[in-house]
Amino acid sequence: MKMASAALPERPSTPDVLALAREALATYRTRCFWSLDPAFVVTVETLPIIIDGLQRHGDRRAFQLAAQLCR
Repeated sequence: MKMASAALPERPSTPDVLALAREALATYRTRCFWSLDPAFVVTVETLPIIIDGLQRHGDRRAFQLAAQLCR
């Protein structure tokens, strides 16, 4: 019996993820990232910091953004 496979959503490209993380940082800087150095740079290596801050200190929309960054 052949099982139908559900199409997985396309994974965002790294530049798209980094752009979304930069936007989240700008939007939630005062609420979630106030303690970060103003010269903080979003990179693949610093994504966990952005995700953690959004999940811990953000609102529902921030939590949803964190979920998008985890994909």
